[in-house]
Amino acid sequence: MTYSTHADNFYAQVKPSGTGREETNIQPYITFTGRGTWIVSWTQTSEEIEPGQRPEQRAVCSRSTDEGRTWSPEILIEDSDDSDVALPPQPDYGQAVTAASAAHTHEGGSPTVEPPTCRARVPAWPMVFYAPYLDRVYAFYWYNTNGNIYRDAGHIYFKYSDDDGLTWSERHQIPIRRTDIDEPGLDMHGWNFGPPLILPNGKVMMTFNKIQATTVPKLFENWRSEVFFLVMENILTETDPAKLEFKTYPDGDFGIVVPNRATGKPFAQEATVVPLSSGRILTVMRTDSGFLYHAISDDYGKTWSKPDVLRASPGGPPMCQPICSASLQKLRDGRYVLLFHNNDGKANGGAGPNSSLKNRTPLWLAVAREATDVRENGGLIFGTPQVVVENGVQPRGHVRRTDISYQRFFQWKDRYFIVYNHRKLDINIHEVDPTRVEDWVLPM
Repeated sequence: MTYSTHADNFYAQVKPSGTGREETNIQPYITFTGRGTWIVSWTQTSEEIEPGQRPEQRAVCSRSTDEGRTWSPEILIEDSDDSDVALPPQPDYGQAVTAASAAHTHEGGSPTVEPPTCRARVPAWPMVFYAPYLDRVYAFYWYNTNGNIYRDAGHIYFKYSDDDGLTWSERHQIPIRRTDIDEPGLDMHGWNFGPPLILPNGKVMMTFNKIQATTVPKLFENWRSEVFFLVMENILTETDPAKLEFKTYPDGDFGIVVPNRATGKPFAQEATVVPLSSGRILTVMRTDSGFLYHAISDDYGKTWSKPDVLRASPGGPPMCQPICSASLQKLRDGRYVLLFHNNDGKANGGAGPNSSLKNRTPLWLAVAREATDVRENGGLIFGTPQVVVENGVQPRGHVRRTDISYQRFFQWKDRYFIVYNHRKLDINIHEVDPTRVEDWVLPM
């Protein structure tokens, strides 16, 4: 079989960019049911921007019953609601849309670049998860409960499907503990990110970020953001949604904090979690430092070590990353695969970590093994990174994106794949040459 690294030579295309509300397709997640069905969920809208400017954003999914080769039309998980239903008054955030925002290059799809014109309840970031013993598929997502004009306001909700993702239940809100970053009288702001993972103790964990509300109208790099973890105590065994139990970690009043390189304010986002040996878990997150950071928990997320730079090996060179998500996945054989962008933000002419229209391509892969008796760096030792998906840095779309981002590595039988959004327009699946996942350079 011939493998290609070019993004246009994909294994399958879950969703090509369309027109109107189908133009922008972002942040895909994938799960597999007991019937062998592949389900991918994502956010769909005309443009990634504030709900007060594009009120048509929705959460959708698609199904494949032939190992990902062909995909169904979109199935609606949650639609937008811009009806005349009465909404609470829009809170005063102490800062209107600014001239500085209007002059911004709109990298990353945020922050606000034009005055809001309407209010709408919109969903975002649906991620699917299969509960194997129940034959149930869950979709977890953010929902703008109060029709706030600013992005990522609201709460985390879930729906479930008992027919293999064909239809979805009513919406259920998850209780999220408010912490220091949540300002009195204002909505919680943030977004869910790290997909649900079954932990060695039988519980399920996903990650999310919180943003200090009054920093949201400012430029993206001025946000105050922290990483949190949602633990689902009994979701693998309980069928009654009213009886599901959730906990917000870490304990205490603060999430995981990494100081912003310019302001000193917390700036950590988009964490993924993997289990290590002896019951420990490790999280990897994006920052604005030009490097990935990691932290370790010995108690399944209640407390975490002080975040530190993720390195190629304990004491080795840092793993570089702009402000873009990186995903770490544990393979069935105990090795780890990191998908990241392997640059400090200045790739392809970028000015720094926030130059997301330029520095989110190509996509790199690095394989790691764990030195089980080493705590530093989680004991991870990475091999030489290799390019797995590239696009020649060719921009497309009216925002002129080049990114290969929000990537997820997965195994199906003895094959390796990546699902990702290409330029935040298309949802693609790429098959990975298995020789790129070999780790002959690593110690055994």
